[in-house]
Amino acid sequence: MTGAVVAGSAAQMRLLAYSLLLISSHAFAGSTIDPPSAPDAGTLRGNVLVWHDAMLYAEASDTASSIQLATIDGARKDHLGHVLALKVVGTKGAFVEVELTGQQDCAPSRVVVPDDLARVRLFVRRADLAPVLVKSVTQSFDDGTSISLAPGTPVLPTDAGTYVVSLRSDALEVEVPSASVGFAYGVGKSRVSVMQGQTSAIAAATKVTLGARTLALTAWQGAPIERRGDSTLVALDGGCVSAHVLVPSKALADADESTGDLSASNDGNDVVSLRDECFLPKLTPLAIGSKQVALAAKPIYLHAEPMGKNACIQRALRIESTLEIKSTDEKLRLCAPATKVLHEQLRSARSAPR
Repeated sequence: MTGAVVAGSAAQMRLLAYSLLLISSHAFAGSTIDPPSAPDAGTLRGNVLVWHDAMLYAEASDTASSIQLATIDGARKDHLGHVLALKVVGTKGAFVEVELTGQQDCAPSRVVVPDDLARVRLFVRRADLAPVLVKSVTQSFDDGTSISLAPGTPVLPTDAGTYVVSLRSDALEVEVPSASVGFAYGVGKSRVSVMQGQTSAIAAATKVTLGARTLALTAWQGAPIERRGDSTLVALDGGCVSAHVLVPSKALADADESTGDLSASNDGNDVVSLRDECFLPKLTPLAIGSKQVALAAKPIYLHAEPMGKNACIQRALRIESTLEIKSTDEKLRLCAPATKVLHEQLRSARSAPR
C-alpha cells in the first residue's frame, strides 16, 4: 500500500473560525506530559480518537498489512488535536476494530473515504488511542464567565494536574475531573456551531478574562451578551467548546458579514473516468488478503477484465483537516474474487435506432 493526501476543507475552516483560539502551551501553569495509554483490556463502546500517525491494520496483528495516513514530527504531546474520530466495532486483545465513517465530532480532522466504498473497517492498537473527554464539563465563575466542553473533545494532561484542550492549533488549559477523561465516548448530537443574534468582531491579540485567567485571542467573532462599561460579556461558540468571556468593549466592532468564503464546499474529489463493461456489483465484499475490510458502496467499474483469480482496485484514503499535517503516500489495495465480476451489455452506436 501507498498513502493518503491531506487537504483542507473550506467548510471546516469557516466553522472553526468561531472556535476558541486561546493561550499557547508555554503559558500553562504546568507543561503537557506524554499522553496515557488505553488499558490493555476492557470493552470499548461508541467512538474513539486515534492519533494521525497510528497504523491501521487489516487484521488484529502487528504482521498484518497496514496503512498509515500521516506522520507526526516529535512527541504526540506536542501535537494536541492531531486525532481522528472513528467508530468502535469491537475489541480483540491489544487491538480495536474501528470503522472509518468520515465523522468529525470534536476533532479538527476527519478521514475522507471514497464514495464507492462502504463499511471500511480496520484495526488500531490500543496504544494509539488518544485521551478524550467522555463526560461534559461546565465551569462557571463569579464574574459571569463560563466554559463548557462536550464529550469527544481531545485532551492532554499536564504535570500540574490540569488538562489542555485542543482548539485548532492553539490550546486552553482547563480543570477537568479525571473521571471525565477516558478513551471512548458516546455518540452525541451534531455539534455544529451556530451564531445567533448580533455578532461582533474581536480585534486580534485581545486579552479577555475567563474566571481568574487572562487569555489572548486571535481575531474572530462572538455574540455580545451584556455591556459592563469598559468590558462586555461575550459568547464564543465553537461547537464542542463554548465560553462566556469578558472582552474590553473597545476591542469590539460590528462584524463584516460580507467577508469570508460563502461558496459551496467542493473537495475536488469528483473523478471522471472512462469505464469498461466489467464491474464489481454493489455490496461486493472487498478484502485485503483473506480479511474483508469493506464493501462496494455502488458498482465499481474496472479498467479491464481480471487476468487472475482476483479483481483488485486501489483507493486513497485521506485526512481532511484545518491543521498542518505531514501526509504519507499510502493507498488501500482491495480485492474481490474474479468470479464476482459482472459484465454490462453496452449498445453500440450502430445498433441504436435511427
